[in-house]
Amino acid sequence: MLSAECPSCGAPVLFQHAASAAAVCGSCQSTVIRDGIDELVVWGKVSAFSRDLSPIQVGASGVLGDRPFQVAGVLRRSRPGVRWNEWYIVFDDRTTGWLSEGNGFLQIFGGAHAGAVLPSYASLHLGEAIEIGDDRYIVIERAEAAVVAAEGELPFAVSDGLMRPYADLRRSDGRATGTIDYADSPPEFWPGRIVTLESLKMEGLRAFAGWSDPTLVSMQGPEVQLRRGLDCPNCGGSLPLRAPGTTVQLVCEYCGSELSIEEVGDENTARVLRAHRGQVWKPRLPLGKRGRIDDVEWEIIGAMKRAVRADGIDYPWVEYFLHNPYRGSRFLMEDQRGHWNLADRLGGVPTSQGTSAWARQRLGSEVYRHFSGGKAVVRNVLGELDWEVKVGDSVDTHDYVSPPHMLSREGDRHEVAWSRSTYLSKEAVEDAFGVSVRSPWGVAANQPNPYSKRSIWLAAILSAGSLWVGSLVVLLLGIFLARNETVLDSSYTSTGAVSDVWVSEPFAVDAGFRNHLGVRSSTTMLRSAGQVHVALINQDNGQVYLPLNTTSQNAASGSIYFADPGAYVARVEIARPAPSAAQDKLNVKIVLDPISGFPCFAFFFPFLIPIVLTLARASFESRRWSESDHAG
Repeated sequence: MLSAECPSCGAPVLFQHAASAAAVCGSCQSTVIRDGIDELVVWGKVSAFSRDLSPIQVGASGVLGDRPFQVAGVLRRSRPGVRWNEWYIVFDDRTTGWLSEGNGFLQIFGGAHAGAVLPSYASLHLGEAIEIGDDRYIVIERAEAAVVAAEGELPFAVSDGLMRPYADLRRSDGRATGTIDYADSPPEFWPGRIVTLESLKMEGLRAFAGWSDPTLVSMQGPEVQLRRGLDCPNCGGSLPLRAPGTTVQLVCEYCGSELSIEEVGDENTARVLRAHRGQVWKPRLPLGKRGRIDDVEWEIIGAMKRAVRADGIDYPWVEYFLHNPYRGSRFLMEDQRGHWNLADRLGGVPTSQGTSAWARQRLGSEVYRHFSGGKAVVRNVLGELDWEVKVGDSVDTHDYVSPPHMLSREGDRHEVAWSRSTYLSKEAVEDAFGVSVRSPWGVAANQPNPYSKRSIWLAAILSAGSLWVGSLVVLLLGIFLARNETVLDSSYTSTGAVSDVWVSEPFAVDAGFRNHLGVRSSTTMLRSAGQVHVALINQDNGQVYLPLNTTSQNAASGSIYFADPGAYVARVEIARPAPSAAQDKLNVKIVLDPISGFPCFAFFFPFLIPIVLTLARASFESRRWSESDHAG
């Protein structure tokens, strides 16, 4: 550790880490560098890093894998429309790295990759793939950024306005990242990865009033008020600044003017970019509203309405910009039909399975199908955003779906960005924000198919299986219990008279489980020539049963269930409208407890359940894809 007086103001300047080459004086904001072993030299001045810009602070610590580190210093960098923080970290083994905080991401870079052959800055193009060592990266950003604030120890000297060119890279595995620092010659490549404060086991973070995170319990120092205030330079309205560390643009809630937010030390100033005339757009959910999604609290700090135009029709949606100082940002999206999604900027780049924009995309184990593409145009903006945007701005978009998820690609000549959305139900949004929202209609691009749920199919299969087994049990039980005993089998020959009547010999029906009598008649007489009537008469109690139902021109059948036991006779009659010379034959057969064929039909009924479910699922998918670019 080296402690010496600042050459500019005399205040003590501390070098705690041997790897640090420069430090920012906390009193006069001079950047001092080591000259020799113990001498300090003033190199320039830099603005102070405000306490409410980030939950990370100098002195905080964490662990990358099994490598503990400490935050030694920070740079705040800016390019047109974007600002972010780069935290200088020193590991216990005295190696160094960077923790980058911006665009809703945390990226950690554990050390420069030595010996890599790197392309020149001028040769890089957005979206192109480059090979670095054995890895393949996609260029997602190429720009120059200025230093606008600093604090603590640093590996090099800085001053306000110092420009450093860079290129940001992503690998298609969704986590690996990289950046090329072109400030020095030769340039340096820093491989990195997407992380979270929780995964780094960060301790000693800054506490913000009104905010907490159950996974981050070790805070250091007094609570800091996150909200700042400023006046609209166009209408004079008092505006809250809910995320001073990320906001670069604010649209006035009162007059609708677009304001550029500039940092001046611990304060912000607003500059009118575009004054607004007319009614101010108000989204469905108000700014400042807080909600809890997946046990994380979010605050709505901005909103934007965009639309894609197809066949002369606008298809609009609203994006709510959500902020949490410990978790970054998300987007809550509502389309024109009341469907909701929660979107997160994607750290990686999916792997395309073809060369066209319609090719399928793979992210991790999921494959996404192209759904639609177009040009998304900004219609309205309100509140705070972490990038500059104005009404009329447009980007080329393509959406790829794997319900309940959707990948969205947006690009212009400056940047290509990917996001991943997850479908939210109406009830989830209402529970999260404590509001009532409209019921959705139609089918959303990534809406889960309710007929594809494993629980539904499991229930259907179990139900079908249970019914099938039940039918089998009923059939076997029927066979086991059936006596299938023929108690009458008599044949008769008619005389051709208008009425021929016969009475059978008595037969007995003993007491049984069902006492089911199956009656069947067959005759050579056509139905148009006459009718057959059969009556079963219980001679013990006088009960009469008329069982027959005509089933064809020559036959009739019927059943009697739970017939009273006793002695029976059958009264058989052929009735004609007029005498006939034909001597028709007639047979009557009665079976006690016959084997029934009805349960056999039940074997086929259970299969209707998965068939109906399959048809319903196909119908839902047909409705989904009828809204896509691939509709037939």
